[in-house]
Amino acid sequence: MKKFKIPDESKANKESIFVNSSLIKQQKSKILRTIIFFTCILFSIQDISSQTKIKDADNFYYNCSYQEAKKSYNDVYNNPNATDTDRVKAGRRLAYLSWHIAQNLEDARKYINSSINYKIDEANLLVNLSKYETEANNFSTALDLCKKALKYSDNNVLSNLIKIREAGIYLEEAIFNIENGKQFDHKKIKNALNKIIIINRNEPGLLEANEIQLGLALLLKNGKAAFEAWKGYFRIPQHEKAKGILQPVEENLQKVLLGMEEDNFSNQMYSELIIQLANSRFYNYANLLSLINKNTQNKNNENLNDIINYYSFCKSADLLSENYHRSIALNGLTKQKRKDFYKNLLKIKKNLWNKLSWNNKIKKFSNSNFKDELYSRFGTIFKEVKPYYVYPGKTGLFLFAHTISDDNINVKQYGYETSVHFVNLDFMYANSFDGWFRGSQTGNLGGWNEKSMIVQMRRAYTAEPVFWWNRISQKQLSNNFEKRIEKLSLKDEEIAKNNPVAYLPGLVNRIRYNSCIRLKNSLIKKGFKGSQLRMAFITNFQNYQINASIFGHEGRHIIDRKYRLIFEPTCKNFEYRAKLSEIIFSDDAFFTMGFSAVYMRNLGSKGKHSKGSLKIINNLVIWMKKNKDNIKGINTEKLVLPQLDLLSDNQLVSAFQSMDPLYKKRSKKIMKKK
Repeated sequence: MKKFKIPDESKANKESIFVNSSLIKQQKSKILRTIIFFTCILFSIQDISSQTKIKDADNFYYNCSYQEAKKSYNDVYNNPNATDTDRVKAGRRLAYLSWHIAQNLEDARKYINSSINYKIDEANLLVNLSKYETEANNFSTALDLCKKALKYSDNNVLSNLIKIREAGIYLEEAIFNIENGKQFDHKKIKNALNKIIIINRNEPGLLEANEIQLGLALLLKNGKAAFEAWKGYFRIPQHEKAKGILQPVEENLQKVLLGMEEDNFSNQMYSELIIQLANSRFYNYANLLSLINKNTQNKNNENLNDIINYYSFCKSADLLSENYHRSIALNGLTKQKRKDFYKNLLKIKKNLWNKLSWNNKIKKFSNSNFKDELYSRFGTIFKEVKPYYVYPGKTGLFLFAHTISDDNINVKQYGYETSVHFVNLDFMYANSFDGWFRGSQTGNLGGWNEKSMIVQMRRAYTAEPVFWWNRISQKQLSNNFEKRIEKLSLKDEEIAKNNPVAYLPGLVNRIRYNSCIRLKNSLIKKGFKGSQLRMAFITNFQNYQINASIFGHEGRHIIDRKYRLIFEPTCKNFEYRAKLSEIIFSDDAFFTMGFSAVYMRNLGSKGKHSKGSLKIINNLVIWMKKNKDNIKGINTEKLVLPQLDLLSDNQLVSAFQSMDPLYKKRSKKIMKKK
């Protein structure tokens, strides 16, 4: 008979304890995972909330809403859950708003100094504060900040920018002393000049650095360094000659500057130097030399008096504009405030008008005559728009800048021909409200198209070629950017899946980067090297942009109007047609595709530009699908737009030609002749 085995109670208890313990561990693990999950969600929400707040603050800033921007940036700055990067950005902006808008230097210092504690971008923060200290005439403090900034610099580009800022402070201090009847320190100026000459020779094309060198050299009567800087400012290679309106100025300026160091440099030569500086639109330095040599301030010298009086008008208009915009930012706009601005503007216009020399009887003053006279005498172009009752147009728009090139150029497209009056402007005074608010040197304008001429604001385009040269030539910068392109390109695939004709940041940056490398390599093949290679890259980059945007795009507008090929008020394809010409008649199709507004971020939004771009990208995708068998390396299983840069230059141009009604029309004519 089989014995029934009684279970071991102690063993059963142990097993029971083990099972319960195991269940408890599982439950604890589950609870822990749940806590971690919700904690991650919480931090994610906080991070998203922080990002949203910094974006809100940026939107207020870009909309020029001072009080809202200040409050929003303060919310981020004081938020312990915000990222360090966002808090530093908020601190930087609060410092800018504190000084530039509210003129509160103590607050600006507070925000910068506390932001430095996060150990993010310390060098640039210190440089920003040095700029505010310089504007407040605290020159020694500003110089100390530059020395501190140099210790934080981690690359040569940044170090040179700090050294340029330092040289600029020495120049500003010297000018301040001269204007207040004091002597300047020759030894400091000489030391600053020697340093900046080295930077400009090694890294040509830096406008601010060359402008500073010119000022320093003029103070020391170093004619050779002054002439070198003058050419450098206008980006004229040292072995080439100036063109257009600067050509006679260069010839006269070279003669007088090379004789500047001689003991017999007469008052007459001083006067000639002032005139030539004014003719190249350096009215600030022309005025400075008149202060240094009082003998040039002769009531009988009408040319010099006109220059000095005109510069006084420029400064008065600039100050009036600044005070008007600051008052609007701090306390809002009123009808009386706007009325007073235009009333005072009219006063300073008439004041200049009455001080100008006239061969015969003084002309009758009118705004139209004033603009024509100043354009003729001083190369002044005004951008003046009366107030209209839509923000920010309520403030009105008044600014002016000066011609450094002024040419009538023939443009030919598809057998049509027209003349384009193209002016390139620099040395702006006064500003738009949004331009002043955000510190723009161009009124936040790239240019504009008037009935009789096309205007380009030079400073809107001068930084980009230098930026891209550094990006492809500095190893650290290029390595970092290549990694960024890889990340953006991966995201492109997801973006394109949701929208096959979307703006793809990875693609655009890839096109830009490769186009710049290709441009640089083509110049190396031509024999350029060193600083000459850099200057050739910068000037070619500029020319590519001007040729595409002015002669391609704006030229097409003029041809379409002149030959009545479209009726502009109702034409939906007005910008579409001009964008096609940008690529078709460009120096480098892919370069233009990357750097122009043909392929823009806000595809399809309101406006003829964005709608024109969307139509082009739609047609481009269709063309690529039809011609995929001829595109080398294309993956037919993937979306085509992210692979746009696989096209050859000829294929890209062919794609655009297939969209252009004028090209089709010309092709039909050729076929008929055959």
